[in-house]
Amino acid sequence: MIKAFLFDLDGTLLPMEVDRFLKLYLGDLGQALAPHFPGEQLVEPVVGATYDMIAQPHDGMTNEQGFISAFTRRTGREWAAYEGPLNDYYSKRFPKLGVHFPPHPKAAGVVKKLKDAGKTLVVATNPVFPEAALRARVRWAGLDPEDFTLITTYENSRAAKPHAAYYEEIMAKLGLEPGQCCMVGNDIGEDMLAPMSLGMHTFFLNEQPLGEWGEVAPCRGGDYTALEAFIDEVLEAE
Repeated sequence: MIKAFLFDLDGTLLPMEVDRFLKLYLGDLGQALAPHFPGEQLVEPVVGATYDMIAQPHDGMTNEQGFISAFTRRTGREWAAYEGPLNDYYSKRFPKLGVHFPPHPKAAGVVKKLKDAGKTLVVATNPVFPEAALRARVRWAGLDPEDFTLITTYENSRAAKPHAAYYEEIMAKLGLEPGQCCMVGNDIGEDMLAPMSLGMHTFFLNEQPLGEWGEVAPCRGGDYTALEAFIDEVLEAE
């Protein structure tokens, strides 16, 4: 029995062209922090530290701790100089970017059906943002963050996609085995390969696909209509 559904966010629960989002986000971040750090370019170390954080699990460190370590190494300054302005940005200014990313008309219905059926729900987005930013992005998708048992953030995660350790940590927190979980995502490399290797069920949502279907053989796949049909089959089988 599938007890938990794990949903990717970008291109899955929330329609989004990642390149467009990054351009808007990084431009906005640079503008927001410029008054605090005149003449200093922060976008490059933010991006570089994020890639450093993703590169490998952190041997007990959270992703946040890994990011801070990489960021301070790249800037040569203490984290305390940045922490306040960055926290302020993510809690107050970042949520306003949601105007550029309207929700998918079927996402809320899918989440409600699974919640009403008593399924455990997880936003299994790559945990490279703080909680405030990720809760905002869930709201962009027209969803209530409180409907999810877990939203993976850089504060509560010790690994990132595409590493299997990321999915293993989620299952450990839920107390579930791979066969009791289904990962729904649109990225072959990040959302399908590791879950399949662990024995999880998978659904490849192909409305904004990243990667070719022929590269792997997910359990199921298709658009939101196909996802709804798959969920109905799962619920009817119980």
